[in-house]
Amino acid sequence: MSRVRSCALALTAACAAGVLPVVVAAADEPIATTTTPLRMSADAGVVVWAQRQGDDTYRFVVSSGGATPATIGPRLGGEPIFDVARGRGRKAAIVWTQGCSMASHRCTVRTLAATGGSMRTLTRIPYAGGGSPAITQHGRRIAYTLATFRRAGRRRVQCDVPYTRVLTGAATPARPRRLDRGTCARIRQLDLEGSFIGVLAAMIRPDDSQTTEARVLPVTGGRSRTLQRESQGQESNSLDAIALDGALLYTARDGFHQPNVFTRLNPRTGARTEARAFTALVGGFARDGGRQYYVQNGSGGGDIECPGANGTPCVVVAGSDPFAPGTRLLPPVLSMLATPTIVYADTPLQLGGTLVRRRATRTRVLGSVPLGGVPVALSTAILGPRGSSAFSPTGTVVDTRADGSWSVTLTPPHIPRTGYLTTAGAPGTINVGAPAALYPSIWVHMTVTSAARSSDGVVTVSGTIDPPQPGRVVRLDRRVALKCNLPYALPGTTPSTIDTPANCLDIFTRPTAATTPVSADGTRFTVSRPGPAGFYRATLDVPGSAALYAGETAQVQPSP
Repeated sequence: MSRVRSCALALTAACAAGVLPVVVAAADEPIATTTTPLRMSADAGVVVWAQRQGDDTYRFVVSSGGATPATIGPRLGGEPIFDVARGRGRKAAIVWTQGCSMASHRCTVRTLAATGGSMRTLTRIPYAGGGSPAITQHGRRIAYTLATFRRAGRRRVQCDVPYTRVLTGAATPARPRRLDRGTCARIRQLDLEGSFIGVLAAMIRPDDSQTTEARVLPVTGGRSRTLQRESQGQESNSLDAIALDGALLYTARDGFHQPNVFTRLNPRTGARTEARAFTALVGGFARDGGRQYYVQNGSGGGDIECPGANGTPCVVVAGSDPFAPGTRLLPPVLSMLATPTIVYADTPLQLGGTLVRRRATRTRVLGSVPLGGVPVALSTAILGPRGSSAFSPTGTVVDTRADGSWSVTLTPPHIPRTGYLTTAGAPGTINVGAPAALYPSIWVHMTVTSAARSSDGVVTVSGTIDPPQPGRVVRLDRRVALKCNLPYALPGTTPSTIDTPANCLDIFTRPTAATTPVSADGTRFTVSRPGPAGFYRATLDVPGSAALYAGETAQVQPSP
């Protein structure tokens, strides 16, 4: 690996100083990007995820020991439920089901070495519908699910039953053992290691809410034991994956109501320990040999979709153990802000922010490490009536300073309704994106020259416009309320709200009838409407295309 690529991957301040990077053992490193909400599995030092291809098929992507991921295996018609297992040779192999048929009532269990090569048939298992069964393998033992169906009122409910079987290599396979006879749920994942089987189950309730549970089940049979339960609703918390590592079960939880966390569960005692993720988890999660692998929203922000905001790809991260003593470095985080607060068409616009890696313990962030000398690239898109166009590189690239800061100054005139998005990372490495794109409103100067209210109650406001806006119309709005101490996020500052107190919001009427065309040359306006005494503002018509600037006066109180 070249020194440049090594520095880019480590993303440490030492690279910016021109010295070899300091190796940090407890660090979470991005290893790939993806647009697929992933399934992941890891064992024997290998992590595998399923990646959607351009033709909507899926293939396996393998990374071993932090090496560059490689795509292997056949093209599969749907997203596979699979497991990475230590097979009979103790080497990592991918196991999944294929060719499930209600005609034959069988699924073929396929296996493929993590190093690639040809897939082969491992065995066959019963099939009774209900989608792809969950499957897992450890050594000579496999575990899988078989769907059964029950009536619950007017519903037909699927209840997946786990089975286990020892692979003997004989023509007649060993008799399967049915496990957990008493619990009805859809099983999304199984993981087998030692004397336990980890189970990720989902239950649909009569009110259409959903609960996900992490369970453990002895390989010898009996009822499963629920170690963690998360409820789902309109704004849900969800368990998306489980992983057995040694004698412990691990889970990853994402959602809205509580922080995204990794959880360590003891199958024998039920003891539970949480470690904050400090990032937006997106489904995929695995653990092997004390190392965790997870997927985060590509921007590192609060979006739990993949891809995230603005189509930013998600990032596959090879993580350290968040439960270990001491601290760990989290993946790089890129911030972006625009100044000034109000951007006029004829004034410079500066975009800037920082690129840092936060240092965290299991429960809190202690600080951050700046990342200097890393390229930050600027992309733009136009926001139209039907949404934003795709972001395209502008060719503008700047390096972060020694303190991790960066800035780009854009000279006027600015194109209205333009979105700005930045990504950071050296060529050939995994880029990180800002939490969200910025779509700053680009304003023209509207200055009030006179404001009066006549004796018959007609309010008239006149003023100037710069730069000229011929063909536009002006509306006169009245302030009807000032609300403060609001529980929700406030919109950005505008020319009429620059003096509004902090955490307060001005509420204006928005009449459609009281509009008047600007002057023929677009430099002046006069607009009138009946109204009581109070505060008013003049506003240009709402931009309906990318070619129109926003315009608004400061609040004025017309004289009697």
